[in-house]
Amino acid sequence: MDYHLTNICIHLFTFLIFWFFLQKLLYFYQRKNKNDILNPLPAPFFIAIAAGLWVLNPVQTNSVTYIVQRMTSLCALFYLATLAFYLSGRQESILYKKVLFFSLTVTCALCAFMSKETSITLPLAIIMLEYYFISQDFIIDFLKKIKPVYWVISFVLILLIIPLAEEPFRNLVLNGYRMRTFSIWERLLTESRVVVWYISLLFYPIPSRMNLDHDFTISSSLLDPISTLLAILIIGGTILFAFITTRRNPLLSFGILWFFLNLIIESTIIPLEIVFEHRLYLPSIGLFIAIAHIIAKTIETIQTKYHHIDIKGVAIVIIIMLLSFNSILTTIRNNDWYNIFTIYEDCYKKSPDKPRTIANLGLAYGQMGDQEKARRYFREAIDKGDTFNEEYISSVNNIITSYLNDNMTQEALSEGEKLFKNIPPNANMIGLPTMYYTLGIAYQKNQKPELALESFKEALKSRSNKHKEQYIYNALSLILSEIADSSTSEIFSPQHKNNTKRAYVMENMFHIAVDARDYFLAKSALDALKEIDENKFNSLGIFLNEEKTRNTEAKFDSDINNHSLFQSDVSYRVLISTVNFINRHYSPLKFMARNILEILKKKYPDDRFVWELSLGMNFQGHISDTNKIETINKIVEKYNDFPPILSLSAKLYMVVGENNKALESINRLLEIYPDHPHWLYWEQARTKLRMKMKK
Repeated sequence: MDYHLTNICIHLFTFLIFWFFLQKLLYFYQRKNKNDILNPLPAPFFIAIAAGLWVLNPVQTNSVTYIVQRMTSLCALFYLATLAFYLSGRQESILYKKVLFFSLTVTCALCAFMSKETSITLPLAIIMLEYYFISQDFIIDFLKKIKPVYWVISFVLILLIIPLAEEPFRNLVLNGYRMRTFSIWERLLTESRVVVWYISLLFYPIPSRMNLDHDFTISSSLLDPISTLLAILIIGGTILFAFITTRRNPLLSFGILWFFLNLIIESTIIPLEIVFEHRLYLPSIGLFIAIAHIIAKTIETIQTKYHHIDIKGVAIVIIIMLLSFNSILTTIRNNDWYNIFTIYEDCYKKSPDKPRTIANLGLAYGQMGDQEKARRYFREAIDKGDTFNEEYISSVNNIITSYLNDNMTQEALSEGEKLFKNIPPNANMIGLPTMYYTLGIAYQKNQKPELALESFKEALKSRSNKHKEQYIYNALSLILSEIADSSTSEIFSPQHKNNTKRAYVMENMFHIAVDARDYFLAKSALDALKEIDENKFNSLGIFLNEEKTRNTEAKFDSDINNHSLFQSDVSYRVLISTVNFINRHYSPLKFMARNILEILKKKYPDDRFVWELSLGMNFQGHISDTNKIETINKIVEKYNDFPPILSLSAKLYMVVGENNKALESINRLLEIYPDHPHWLYWEQARTKLRMKMKK
């Protein structure tokens, strides 16, 4: 309850800041436009329309009632405060007050940036304020004074800088689409329909159209569906109209452009989910400013034609009725958020084919204690899953957990094993450690400690954060104790049975931890072993130190900054740094990088970093011809103790189907660098290669 009250308070503060912002905005507007549309109306009436329609719109429940979207409401609060204080600073003539307001502007801008990344549009919003309401002529005159030569220089500089954005664009944008069911082009097309739908939702905000988790049809082309082209035309026409009407109706134009400006981050190329209603929280402010302008303009027109009608009184009554209606709709929509069951049931009714929605409803039923219904929805989520749009791992985990909650241990294991064997190749693996752990519990409940141990080992290996999964450590310790008590276990060597139970547990915990590259846990197990079996402590301590030494040496050798030649030879450092920079950040000059690489190969023919670059650059694209493979073989043979070359060669071998060679490179890599940053990937690749070779 406290969380919801906090969010409501933030929403109310944002409303007050919005009111304050509009007061400042209208001050500059009325100063600049003497024959303005607000003459028939007091400014507070205009502000009440815009702010009232915004604060009471049912769409805002997604940002206010949904606790996690506090970042959205906080961002809007600080965003509006930034602009309000900026306008206050521009209004003031007293120096110390000016400094105070501009200091508050900077402070609130920083708070907005820390709240949510979408506030990056703030500088553009400030430019819009300057252009529309403060110093339009000044900006135009300033741009006119810039000499053509500077425009040319700026254009050339932009052309030179653009390639530097290639790597961030690839890493932050394009790579994000690998786990999406749509491409960047499909997202852009679909977002055109989403934006038009957003506008319609603000005008017609009935609860039946609202959903926490929409299942929006993806546009595959301009004409599929045809509404894609229509949406693009509507958006283009609206933006064009906003530019055309800039001087005649600056408030209307400003409001429209505000709406699109604040959607540009989340509704264009960034690989986010297609649609969420909370994204309207800040953009809708501009739309309601535009709506208030239209209402004010309409009142002015009617009053001019019909002097005998008290149009202001009629308008006030209509606005009060509209605000009351919005308030009722908000209350109705808020009832859907009553608890986890009501909101997910509402989502299921509106998105019945979306796996995540189905799985969430299953979780809700599980929390209510209806495990049978929960399992039914988890199975439905699995059945309706598709590539990159599935809840397979999480649903399997939830099915096993549900059975265990009902004390149906045999069913938990039977169905869990069956589903585990059929994991799709591109399944979302985020919940894999938890699934391994839950499956291990099922094995344990069914008196299969050895299989439980293997599951817990995999859970430890596949977890994302070392030292964070205490529940896995506890499970491992418990199952090892059970195995130690069992006289029928044959998976451990006979000498273990002569050790004490604690020594047995700690020794095996040590090996499991080392295998999972959790050296902190391994050290803890080793310390516990010291008082029980000093001989084992000494031998395992030597083993651990040797592995740590290999890791330290391999990590040191893999970093070019530690290379003696890089430190002592300026020519080498400049040339190889240039090649690395071009490869990573400036692809248009790759031809130059190749030429520099040839110079490096002639000047430093035995340098391992030069040959690493050569391996990466000269074998891009098609590498299946025999000569290139032979060259790879020679490089690997010569530098088989250098991790970067081993990892790169393993990838190249896998591409061309040289599985034996790939396996050799991986084995050697993990031998000399057990704690390689991608060791788990290489272990999984090694397992897959071995399975392929058996076939």
